[in-house]
Amino acid sequence: MYQIKKIQILPFALPLQDSFNTAHSAMALRQLSLLTVDFLDLDTGRIVSGFGEIEALETPGYAMETQATSREIIESYLGPALIKQSFAQPKDLANFLRQLTPFYSFAKAGLELAFWDAVGKSTGQSLVQMLGAQLNEVPVGIAIGTQPSFDEQKKKVQAAIEAGYQRIKLKFSGKNFNAEQLKKLLHAFPEQHFSIDANASFTWSQAQQLNSLPSNLLFVEQPFAAGDFVEHARFQATSPRPISLDESINNLDDLKTMAALRAGQALTLKWSKIGGLTAALQAIQYCQAHQIQPWISGMFSSDIGRAVDLALSATLPNTYPADISASDRYFKEDIADEEFVVEGGSIAVPQIPGLGIRPNPTKVEKFQTGDRIEIF
Repeated sequence: MYQIKKIQILPFALPLQDSFNTAHSAMALRQLSLLTVDFLDLDTGRIVSGFGEIEALETPGYAMETQATSREIIESYLGPALIKQSFAQPKDLANFLRQLTPFYSFAKAGLELAFWDAVGKSTGQSLVQMLGAQLNEVPVGIAIGTQPSFDEQKKKVQAAIEAGYQRIKLKFSGKNFNAEQLKKLLHAFPEQHFSIDANASFTWSQAQQLNSLPSNLLFVEQPFAAGDFVEHARFQATSPRPISLDESINNLDDLKTMAALRAGQALTLKWSKIGGLTAALQAIQYCQAHQIQPWISGMFSSDIGRAVDLALSATLPNTYPADISASDRYFKEDIADEEFVVEGGSIAVPQIPGLGIRPNPTKVEKFQTGDRIEIF
């Protein structure tokens, strides 16, 4: 059993190499929050610290919960409710948080993650071991944001291929989508696997144009509005390839709605967005029982979140290459000393006890953007 003694929240921001543009927004600085939770191991009497990360975005264009709301709900409600509570394993903490509120998935996910890290350190198990994963390395893909021109997009695709990424996700906005240019790009790289992500910005007529595209386009991600399961179901019924829902899926109930309406054949699974690793594992089980293909996507996290993405992806040996790029793909510098590198189209899964990665205090201080919040 582990008793929660103290929770710390520290906001920080990582500058991107280049602005990343989607149908939602343009991002040049990724706002994040580092959680440090001190647990008392009631069997040994030792204090074990676990790290977590809040992966909500800065603004509510993608999801209702933001960095500010995540930090506020932990400081005012979730944190005080957790202090002096004892839990045997992460799923117990996850169930406790779910009973407190059905909302604030990013906040709950970060708190649960800190417990996984602490339990791993205490028992000498890596996250990938605790998850019962099958892979030591996972095939990975890369996301390319919306580009100002076809030539620039093609240039970035060529660079991604040379870097060895096994799948390339192309971001598009319905405001300037050009199906003929996309077809031209797909034909230019016939051996490369692609997916596209509309971030809920397409009209029905734009989505219909996708049906005639070549087969190296593996799937289409979130063409329509987050709440429009009906339109997604109508399109999936006519599409020759899977529709993968992202913005639409914020909890397990959303996933059940998706399955019941047959609104998609794949799930863009983000452990922080769905409420934590326990919820993510439950989502995987549900998908496998309902003929939905889950695959792992990222949230522009630091290397802490990237380590979790890798471990979770290692539980899915037969799925699409995950949206997990190398450490230096997006950020000029990260808060950890460890770096993730793409080799042969894959990234090695951390094997060190806990998350397998440790934030460097000097780097954390360098990128800190606000006062440390302490709850005890």
